Amino acid sequence: MASPEYYEVHARYTTFLIDGTSITYLATAQFGSNQVGKAVELVAAGTVGLCATGHEVFGKLIKVEADNVATVQDRGYCDLPYDGSPTYTAVNNAIVGGAAAGNVTVAAAVAATAAVRRARAIKADSVANRLIADLG
Repeated sequence: MASPEYYEVHARYTTFLIDGTSITYLATAQFGSNQVGKAVELVAAGTVGLCATGHEVFGKLIKVEADNVATVQDRGYCDLPYDGSPTYTAVNNAIVGGAAAGNVTVAAAVAATAAVRRARAIKADSVANRLIADLG
């Protein structure tokens, strides 16, 4: 769980289509999908999918509707599932998609400078596997 001092500060929520592959609607799941709470990336115009390894983090999946439209937090502070490796000790590092789809990890120096990364790590808990991120 995110620290209360950071959770959803300056949050903005936007609707997007889901890719229907990495993110799916499930009526019996809380908030419409088992993927809710994971990191997403833009995979096509107006469409999000779970963030893949090394890809830029666009936001956090909040809710999925039966018509395959999702609510995504695309600005502000949020907590995201964290691969927990490497052990995180610095602040203000760029984050990218982790080894598991929808997870995040701290970007390697090369990845961080290869493209502008807007999502930044604020703090991480490698025991609970959660990372507080500023999505911009």
